[in-house]
Amino acid sequence: MFRRWLVSVLAAALAFAAAAFGISMIKGDRPPTHRVQPGNLVVIGMPGLTWSDINEETTPTLAQMAGHGAIGNQLVRAISAHTCSDAAWVTLGAGARTPMGYGPPMASSSGTNSFCPEPVTGVHNPTTQTYTFHQWDTWSKAAFRRNIPSRMGLVASTLEDDQQCVAAVGERATLAAANRDGFVSHYSPTLTKDALSACPVTFVSLESRNDAELRYVIDNAPIDTTFLVTGLTDDERPESPRAIILDGPNIGGGMLRSRSTRQPGLVTTTDISAFILERVPNPPTLGEGRPLSVERTSTPATIRSVHNMQTLLRTEHNLIAPFFTWVFSIALALALVGVGLFVRARRLSGGHLTPPSRKDAEAESPQVTRARRLNRWWWSVTAALLASVPVATFLANLYAWYLHEHALVRYGLSVLVVLVPTAIVAFLGPWRRWTPGPAVFLAGFTAVTLAMDVVQGSRLQLVSMLGLQPVYGGRHFGMGNVGYALFMTSALFVAAMLAGRYRAMKRPRLALLTVLAIGVPAILVNGVPQWGNEGGGSAAFVPALVYLAMRARGWRITFTRLVAAAFAGVVFVLGVAWLDYLRGESERTHLGDVFAGLIGDGQINPVKRILYTNWNMLNQHWFHWLVPLGLLVAVVVTAFPTGPGRFLQPLFVRVPMLRHGLIAIIIMLGFGFIANDSGTSIPPAGALVVIPLLVLTAARLTSSATYEAPRVPAAGRLPSKK
Repeated sequence: MFRRWLVSVLAAALAFAAAAFGISMIKGDRPPTHRVQPGNLVVIGMPGLTWSDINEETTPTLAQMAGHGAIGNQLVRAISAHTCSDAAWVTLGAGARTPMGYGPPMASSSGTNSFCPEPVTGVHNPTTQTYTFHQWDTWSKAAFRRNIPSRMGLVASTLEDDQQCVAAVGERATLAAANRDGFVSHYSPTLTKDALSACPVTFVSLESRNDAELRYVIDNAPIDTTFLVTGLTDDERPESPRAIILDGPNIGGGMLRSRSTRQPGLVTTTDISAFILERVPNPPTLGEGRPLSVERTSTPATIRSVHNMQTLLRTEHNLIAPFFTWVFSIALALALVGVGLFVRARRLSGGHLTPPSRKDAEAESPQVTRARRLNRWWWSVTAALLASVPVATFLANLYAWYLHEHALVRYGLSVLVVLVPTAIVAFLGPWRRWTPGPAVFLAGFTAVTLAMDVVQGSRLQLVSMLGLQPVYGGRHFGMGNVGYALFMTSALFVAAMLAGRYRAMKRPRLALLTVLAIGVPAILVNGVPQWGNEGGGSAAFVPALVYLAMRARGWRITFTRLVAAAFAGVVFVLGVAWLDYLRGESERTHLGDVFAGLIGDGQINPVKRILYTNWNMLNQHWFHWLVPLGLLVAVVVTAFPTGPGRFLQPLFVRVPMLRHGLIAIIIMLGFGFIANDSGTSIPPAGALVVIPLLVLTAARLTSSATYEAPRVPAAGRLPSKK
C-alpha cells in the first residue's frame, strides 16, 4: 500500500514539474539587461498618457520614440485610489509611494473627473532661478510617520550629494526635483534650451499630452541625453496603466521590466526613481522600486503587447461588477429551481430523499424515482458548474476577449468554454463512483492551475477578475488574497478527502502522509519569495495544516498543540523571510525587507499597516462586517454538528474527514483574514469554492451508484454499490 502511495505521489510531482518546465520553454522569456546612462537624463511627464493616445498621425514624436526605444506600461497608483499630479511627482522624488493632500476616490470609467485637489505651490525666485516649498518640513515629517514611510526629496538629495544637480521645468516637476529641504536649485517655468542643459538630471512637467512640446525637448537637449517619457498620473482620466518610453544611447528597442513587478512590460513609478538613482555609486535601496531593465523583443510585437496589456487591465476591472452580477443572478435562479425540485421530490417521497431500504426502493413508484434523480442531477450539475467558475475566470484570459466589441459577452463565452468541459470531466473521470470524487477533481484542478500560474510568474492572476488588480493597489506577482483563498481552500479540501479514504481503510499513517504531501508543497508554492511570496497567508495556513494532519493521524487536539501550530506558522514565515533577507538588498522581496526592518531597528510597520488596513476596510461599508460574522457562523456550525450544524450531519457522518477538512479551511480563512492586508476578501473567496463543493458532495450522497469511502476487507477490494 505504501509503495503504491509513494509511486502516485512521485508521479504527480514529476508530472507537475514536467508541465512547468514545458510551459517555461514555450514562453521563452529572455533575461533582461540593465542600461547605463552615458549622458544627461530628462524625465518628461505627459499627464495621463496611454498607448491609445500614441499614433503616427497625431503624435509622431512619441510613435518614433516607441519604434526604437524600450517601452512598457507604468502603474502610477500612489496611496489613494486615484493618483493626481502632486502625489505622482512627489512619489517619483521620494522613491516611495507618498500622498499629497486629499486622496481622491476611484474615478468613473467614462467621462472627465475633476476631483483632484488644488496643486500645492512654493515660491519661485526669478533672480536665482530657484524654487522653495516652505511647508516641506511639515509634509516630510507626516510622510515619514506613515505606515509606508517615505523620505521626501530622497532622489534629488542623493544626486546632489554626488555633485549632480537636479533641475525642474514646469511647476509640477518641482515636487520631484526638490531635495530633502524642499529646495530646487535650478527651476524654469517654461521650456528653454538652457533649462534643459542646466543639470545632469532634469524633470519636465508638460501641461498636456503635447507632441510638439516633446519634440522641442528632444531637439534642444544635450547630445547623448537619455529620455524617459511617462504618463505618470491619472488626473482627469479614469485609472489605467500609463505609457512609458525609455529612449537614448545604449537603450535600444525592447520591453521594460523591473524586479519589483516581475512582469514583462510592467513597471512602477518607484522603479523610475530607482533607475535615476543608478547614476550614483552605491545608490540607496528603495523599499519597493527596483531599477528598470530592458528585455530585447521585436518592436511591432512589443507595441502590440503593451497596448493589449493596457486594454486588458483597464477592461477587466470595469467588467468585474457586471460579470459577477450575472454570475450570482444565474446562480440564484438555478438555486431557486433546485429548491423547487427538492421540495417536490421530498413531498412525493414522503419526506425521504433516499429510500429507507432496498425493498422500499424497489416498491416506490417511477414518478418518485424520477423526481429524486432529477433533484440530484440538478443540484450536482449546478454545484459543479459554480465550483468551476473561479478557475474558469483565470483560464479564460488565455483568449484575447478584451480586444473585441461586446467584451462582457466575449468574456462570458470564454468562461463557458472552460467551465462546461471542466464540469463534464468531473462527472466522467475514473473517480465518478466515489461520492466526493467530482468535487475533489474540481478542487484539485483549481489548486493545480493556480500553483502552475504562480510558478510561471502569475500571468493569469495578473489579469484575472479574481486576480491581483495591480492598477488598483494590488500585487504585481505572486499569490494575491483571492488567489490564496481559492488555492488553499482547494488544497485543504483535496487533502481532507484523500486522507479520509485512507482513514476508512484503517491506514492513519498514509492519511497523515497524504495531508503533508499536499500541504507542504502548497505552503512552498504560496510562501517562497520566487513564487507566491505570501508571508501572512503561509503563516495562516500552517495551523490549519497541522490541525488536519493531526486529525488524519487520529491524534487528540489540545490547546498546547494548537499554540504550537500557530508558533510553527510564525517560525516558517520568519525562516522564509530570513532566507530572502540573505539574498541582498537588490534581490530580496518585501518579505526580506520586512525581516531587515525587524532586525535593523525593530520596525513593525508592515504589521501595523495590515491591522490598520483591515480595520479601515471593515468600517468602510457596513456589509464588510458580514465577513467576520460569516466566519463566526461557520465556526458554530462545524463545532456543534448535532446542534446548529445538524443539516450537515449526514455529510459529516458518511464522508470521512469532511468535518475536519472544513474546520481546517475555517482556520486558514480566519487567520488569513487577520494576517493579510485587505483580508476581508479572503473568507468570501474561500466560500466561492467550498460551498459549491459541499453542495455537490451532498447531492451525490443520495445516489445508490456511489460510495463515500472505500472499505477494504482482507482481499483489499473496493466494494461495489448496487
